[in-house]
Amino acid sequence: MPRKFVVVAVIELLVGVALVFYASALTLPGRRLVGRVADFPPSAEPYAVMDAGRVAFYLVNLAGELLALEPDQPTRPAQCWARWDEVHQVYSDPCYGARYTLDGAWCDGPAVRDLDRYAVEVNNGRVWVYTDYVIAGTPREVTSKANGSSSPGCPIPP
Repeated sequence: MPRKFVVVAVIELLVGVALVFYASALTLPGRRLVGRVADFPPSAEPYAVMDAGRVAFYLVNLAGELLALEPDQPTRPAQCWARWDEVHQVYSDPCYGARYTLDGAWCDGPAVRDLDRYAVEVNNGRVWVYTDYVIAGTPREVTSKANGSSSPGCPIPP
């Protein structure tokens, strides 16, 4: 009888520890459950994930590859976050005029790099975005509209 009691106690302890780890994994700081993969089918436009009335990040599904793009740009004022322009099919910075393609690559205007990204994880059909883990965009030479620099395939500016 005591042996059975010890086995049951050990099993209960292991289950309890597993539940604590599972619960803490769901509430990691910066880890955000966005939805199911099926909620974000491939599209020619990004999905805006909102937080407190503004875009927290854009989720893009490029043929099954999910990207979470940070709309805030380094060294820019808070109101200068990149917005999706449905007409021209680019993200554009309303303050400085930089533009980026659907996948966040620099397209035109003054920018030091592509849009930053967040790490994305798909687990059991659910999409998780790690907003505390920023992946810096690919650096660019500082460019401006004045020198006419832009990447190939960039839509014609308005």
